[in-house]
Amino acid sequence: MLPNFILPITLDELAGLSLEEKFESRLITGSIANQEWSLSNGPFFDNTFANLPEQD
Repeated sequence: MLPNFILPITLDELAGLSLEEKFESRLITGSIANQEWSLSNGPFFDNTFANLPEQD
């Protein structure tokens, strides 16, 4: 995380852009505890983000 960083758009707007084909998007999920990571490439669907935790 970058200290004092202010997002130029909201998280909802960012998620909305990831649904569009004209933007390159990636979603990295995993666990810091067990160091297992997964990479998914967009475009994504509305329900993609519904299953994610609020943070981390």
